[in-house]
Amino acid sequence: MEISAPACRPVLVLGLVAGLLATGLVELASRAPTATVRPVAAVVPAIDVLHEWDRRRAAAYAEGDVRALARLYAPRSTAARADVALLRAYLRRGLTVDSLTMQVFSVQVLTRRDGELTMRVVDRIAGGNVIGRSRCKPMPRDFPARHEMELHRVGGDWRVARVADV
Repeated sequence: MEISAPACRPVLVLGLVAGLLATGLVELASRAPTATVRPVAAVVPAIDVLHEWDRRRAAAYAEGDVRALARLYAPRSTAARADVALLRAYLRRGLTVDSLTMQVFSVQVLTRRDGELTMRVVDRIAGGNVIGRSRCKPMPRDFPARHEMELHRVGGDWRVARVADV
């Protein structure tokens, strides 16, 4: 189904609200106290790291910015090669992806050390629009998938080093 670009906005808003409600519940659960005591300033919940990373990825897709997308990944990341190739394929066809929205169902921290975070994530693409030549087509929603993600902190940013389906 193709719809005009202005008509995409109500669909996006509804999808975004549903995604925020679902991820808000996960975020609250991720903030439950743990047995490990850490300095408050040093602890950033994994869900916050993931949401910020997804936000920056969505912005790179919306802007068609291959370099910004590549900077979200650690050097030599195979996940980076696949994601950059996908964005380039959209751009070659004259398309952009606007309002890419991920729905996170669960986040489980597997390891957390200084500058390294490994987590198991269940998520899916919940929304977005493929825009080209004054047409807007909603992205197809996919099914939840489970991934193991390893992120490394570089400067002030978290970069994905590895993603594996589990």
